[in-house]
Formats: sequence, structure tokens, C-alpha cells
Amino acid sequence: MITIYAILKSVHILMAIMALGANLSYPLWLYIGHKNQKYLPFALNGIKMLDDYMANPAYILSLFTGLGLCWYMHLNPFTAFWLWGSLILYALAAGTGIAIYSPLLKKQIAALESAGKDSPLYQRLNKKGIYTGIFIFLLAFAIILLMVAKPA
Repeated sequence: MITIYAILKSVHILMAIMALGANLSYPLWLYIGHKNQKYLPFALNGIKMLDDYMANPAYILSLFTGLGLCWYMHLNPFTAFWLWGSLILYALAAGTGIAIYSPLLKKQIAALESAGKDSPLYQRLNKKGIYTGIFIFLLAFAIILLMVAKPA
């Protein structure tokens, strides 16, 4: 029998897979783009499309399905460390993505179009984008560890 819990949990896990899967593909897109410069605009715009239309919506839906699971199971998200810890990490990851990574990616695309791949501006933005992406991934990975291990 399929229950509300099973549906919420399945969608929650699927959204985490979609979001992290998209994020984990970004280095591959960048590798291809930097290996052959004619593909770099396509790679950066592909990353932007994945971020805007797959990863970010999946992260948002994972929040709502997670909160839905808390509501359905009568869990207060602020009484269990693994829940409130995950919410704090989620807020930090979302804030970093919205305030830093997305605008940075737009600037990176603009710098590529105006100054080229070898320009100091593009190189600086690319390096900052890599470090920001790693930071966000580590936060998301920590959330998964908390969700799986559920430490007290």
C-alpha cells in the first residue's frame, strides 16, 4: 500500500538526487568547455539552465517535502539536532547559491562573452565559481549525512 509518507519520502529523496546530480555534473561541463573553448559558452549556459530549471527547483521541493514529512510524522524540526542542523546548513547553502553562485555564473558568462576565456576577469570569476560550488556541495553532502545518520 502506498502511503502519504512513502510518497513524501520518495519525492524528497528524488529531489535530493536531482539537485545533487545536476550540481555534480557542473565540473564535467566546465572540463569540456575549458578543454575546447568553442564549447565553453554552451557549457556555462548549460550549467545556468540546469541550475535554474533543475537543481534549484529540486532543492526547493526537497525543503517542502522534508517539512511535509516533519508535519506528517509530528516531528518538530527544532527539537532534533539532525533536523535543525540540516535546516541551518540548507539556509546557508541556499543563501550562498542565491546571493553568490547564481550572480557569479551570470558574470562569468558575461565576462566570457566580453573579454574571453583567458582574461583575468574570467579566470578570477571561474576560480571563485569553483570554490563556491565546492562549498555548496559540501554543505549539501553534510545535509545528506545528517539525514541518513540522524545523530541525536
